[in-house]
Amino acid sequence: MDKVIGQSFKENGYYTPISILTAEEAAKTLQNFNLYKDTVGTNGKIIGDFRFQGHLLMRWVWDLIRHPKIVSVVKETLGTENILCWGTDFNIKPGKSQGYFTWHQDATYCGLTPISKMLTAWIAITPSTTESGCLCFLPKTHSKQLDHIEKQQEHNMLSLGQEIADQNFIEKRLSTQVYAELVPGQMSLHHSYMVHASGPNKTETPRIGLAIRYLAAEVRKEPRFPSMERVTLISGIKQHDFFEYEHAPVEDFSDDAFQEHKLSIERKKENYFLGKSIKSFK
Repeated sequence: MDKVIGQSFKENGYYTPISILTAEEAAKTLQNFNLYKDTVGTNGKIIGDFRFQGHLLMRWVWDLIRHPKIVSVVKETLGTENILCWGTDFNIKPGKSQGYFTWHQDATYCGLTPISKMLTAWIAITPSTTESGCLCFLPKTHSKQLDHIEKQQEHNMLSLGQEIADQNFIEKRLSTQVYAELVPGQMSLHHSYMVHASGPNKTETPRIGLAIRYLAAEVRKEPRFPSMERVTLISGIKQHDFFEYEHAPVEDFSDDAFQEHKLSIERKKENYFLGKSIKSFK
């Protein structure tokens, strides 16, 4: 099955759905997420830095990014045993909320090379449906980097408000769009050049997912970026010293875990917002 997923991913730029967790495991994951929200959230919401790198603060996230089913698919798709996690981020749309993600490519600001050796695994923690604002892909749009423009719009959940500059490119392909509906515990994969978006949550239930950014260990940061970023070794061996390596949280929400989290986040922000007036994540 992993080979089928890898081949389809190569052709279309995405694959969905892939079942990872049982219903019981998915329910426990939601409980764990709610504990995370209650601990680091602000007024019941997870915003800013705490949306990112949750695997450095709670062991369940650290363990989830190493789930054998996920890692097996990622190794087959990226064509290597040597896998890194570049980052994790919670994607949360409260019930009846207006937040959305414009059409964009993940590769636009990551500064990593080669992009062909990077992908995102998106795991549903609550139902992700068309009505609740699931991911939407434009198949076969993963061949190259497209120009983006930045627009600051109130409900756009992308920190820089980026979107594909050529709207004709989008409009010509809307008839082919695929809605990646997932039940809790399922995941989708998408290429970092894959053009994707998601709409607002029109349902009463929060739409919660965890995006995991996986790299083949050969991937490097472009030299124009000032900070040495930090990654987590998932499987295999390190292949170079262009990254520092993160450490597992021995105890959830410990002082050491918060320090580990802060260090990784500050390095990422310095590079991601290089030359931008905006300096923080939404």
